[in-house]
Amino acid sequence: MGNKETQPEKKSGKGSGGVRYDASQKKEILKFIEDYNEKNGRGGQSAAAAQYGVSVLTLINWQKQDGTAPKAKKSKPAKKKRKSAVKKRKVSAKKGKKRSPRKTAKKAAGKKGRVNAGVGFAGKIQAILSQISSNEKTISKLEASNKSLKQKLKRSIG
Repeated sequence: MGNKETQPEKKSGKGSGGVRYDASQKKEILKFIEDYNEKNGRGGQSAAAAQYGVSVLTLINWQKQDGTAPKAKKSKPAKKKRKSAVKKRKVSAKKGKKRSPRKTAKKAAGKKGRVNAGVGFAGKIQAILSQISSNEKTISKLEASNKSLKQKLKRSIG
């Protein structure tokens, strides 16, 4: 698995903590990682883990102790929302755009005069039924409009 020169000692007996590497072995492996990264840009830890049979986590710990660990890139701060975008959303909601089913359900559940409206499961069912009824009315209007347009088209063609 690893180089014969860098074969570490294995502890024997119960509860052995695993493999122990001496300072020269660690230096050799860390040097391998550094050389590999210089040549290829990245991937030295994975290559060293495969070649020497050392866990990547162990290699990272060694690099931290040695001060050669790669620095984590700083993330970019989140972009702030523009006020104009928020205003546009408010304006479009006022212009009569269709509400999402969830918002419609909440609105229907909040209306007074409905039996069990807004009370747990029953209120949700009532809101869904209300939405279905509304959708059916819309469909019937569209079907009537469609029928009318077909008749106009037939008259204009024939």
